[in-house]
Amino acid sequence: MKKKAVRIILISAAFILMIVFLGFIQSQKKSVVCQKVNINIVGDTSLHFINVADASEILKNKGFVLENTLLEDINTMEIEKAISEQPNIDSVAVYFEINGELNINITQKIPLLRVIDGTGESYYIDVNGKFMPESIEYTARVPVATGFIFDPYYKLNTSVEAINKNDSIAKRAITDDLFEIATEISKDTFLLELTEQLYVRQDKEIEMIPKLGADAILIGDKSNIKEKLKKLKLFYLKGLPQAGWKNYSLINLKFHNQLICTKTTLN
Repeated sequence: MKKKAVRIILISAAFILMIVFLGFIQSQKKSVVCQKVNINIVGDTSLHFINVADASEILKNKGFVLENTLLEDINTMEIEKAISEQPNIDSVAVYFEINGELNINITQKIPLLRVIDGTGESYYIDVNGKFMPESIEYTARVPVATGFIFDPYYKLNTSVEAINKNDSIAKRAITDDLFEIATEISKDTFLLELTEQLYVRQDKEIEMIPKLGADAILIGDKSNIKEKLKKLKLFYLKGLPQAGWKNYSLINLKFHNQLICTKTTLN
């Protein structure tokens, strides 16, 4: 019982201290002005969809005046909203330091696949299955999907998850299959380095265009994709070195528990 009572007292004391601290911070905001704004692009530093100058320009265009403004007059939620509206931004965190500095931490979306559809339009699907527009100034180094792709859904501010929740849309869409295949490929460094492109044929079956080996690898659809890629990796590591890298024009993975190779025709 004593231990339980002590534990309750400690938890209560911690709770009271937290309330006092928050009250102190709130009172400080009434008298402290913003001394400096720190804009930080956090996360994957290889991405360049936005930079500090871009973020500053966004805030300026939205009418934010931050430096030399009382902290209590700065709406951090509005700042987060203004930057989060940019389609290539995943999240924004805005907070004050006690010394009056304002920190704005921006995390960019991480592209998984670049899509160039049948009309010539280009966009990305990120690792969370969200569509994002192509950047004029920066191209991410990710596999490219081309061919008979006519999904208009990226324009509707939607996601792969939303597509999969609607059976009628999912039956017509192909970007959901591309996303799942690209996701599995991205989990394996060897397969990711091997993949140059995903190509959607007119019959909606998907081919992988590898950087070496066969001319094309027929995946079919997203069904059993883990098993298909596992067989492919094993064949590339153990089968092709013995058979010869240029001996096959097509590797067919679409049939369950089978890997069928078509030999290169010599002219």
